[in-house]
Amino acid sequence: MLEFKNVSVTLPHGEMSTPFSMLLSGGEMACLCGPVGSGKSLLLRAVMGLAPVASGYITVDGELVTSGSASYFRRIIAYVPQHLPDTRMKVSELCQSVFNLQVNRDVKFTKEALMKVWYQLGIDESAYALQVSELEQQTLQLVLLSLLPLLKRPVILIDNMLQTQETFRLLRGLAAEGAEVLYTCEDNLIPCDKLIKL
Repeated sequence: MLEFKNVSVTLPHGEMSTPFSMLLSGGEMACLCGPVGSGKSLLLRAVMGLAPVASGYITVDGELVTSGSASYFRRIIAYVPQHLPDTRMKVSELCQSVFNLQVNRDVKFTKEALMKVWYQLGIDESAYALQVSELEQQTLQLVLLSLLPLLKRPVILIDNMLQTQETFRLLRGLAAEGAEVLYTCEDNLIPCDKLIKL
C-alpha cells in the first residue's frame, strides 16, 4: 500500500508543489495530473527516495520512505522514466540491461516472453534489433511498459504516460493482478480509480 500524506516537493524555481494525500492499494490505478513543472516527476522520484519530500511523508506498506530505506523499497517498485539517460544502445540491450540491474536479478528474462507482450501491445518484433534512438517516443514507452509484466513488481510508477488503449489495457491487467499503478500526465484521458490534480 502506497500512501501520500500532505506530500509536496520543492520545485526547481523554489516554490512547493501542491500538497496532496492519497492511499493507493493493490488493484488500483491512480494518476498525478498537472502541467509541466508542477512536480509530477519529482513526486515519483520521492517515492523511490531519489528526491526529498518538502512536507508530509510517503509510506510503503506502512513503512516510511527515507533516503536510507528507499533502496529496499526500490526492490518492489518498477519505474518507467519519462526520458532515458542514454539512448546510444540497441533496444535488445536496453531490455536486457533492466534485468541486469541488481534489484531485478531474481527475474528471469527471455526474449520469447517479451515477444508475447510485444504482440499484445502491437510492437513489431523488428524493433528489437533497432537502436533506441530510432524509435518514436510512443514506441519506446511501449517497449519499456512491456517489461512490467515480466518484472511482476507490486508497485508500478510511470512518468508521463502516453495514454493509448494499449497502455490502458496493459496497466489495467497489471492492476487486476494486484499491482498498485501510479502514473503521471498533463491531462488524464483514461479511466483510473484515483485522480490527483496538481
